[in-house]
Amino acid sequence: MARENVQDAIDAGRASVELGDAQRMPFLQDESMDKVELPEVKSPLTWKGKVFHMNCCYFWDNPEETLKEIFRVMKPG
Repeated sequence: MARENVQDAIDAGRASVELGDAQRMPFLQDESMDKVELPEVKSPLTWKGKVFHMNCCYFWDNPEETLKEIFRVMKPG
């Protein structure tokens, strides 16, 4: 469903949808995201240098490791 919701942006190269674990995001390079927001799905939606997670921290098995991964992919500053 997420892919269908942003298909136009995917087709235009402005978004991608990746199914994964917020604790391990190997499809994202270090310091490659401008912003990380925590909105309502467990897996990330990548759009224009931003990673979106939604109300998922309650489901994280290891919050400390998940936050480390989020900080890994965020650009400094």
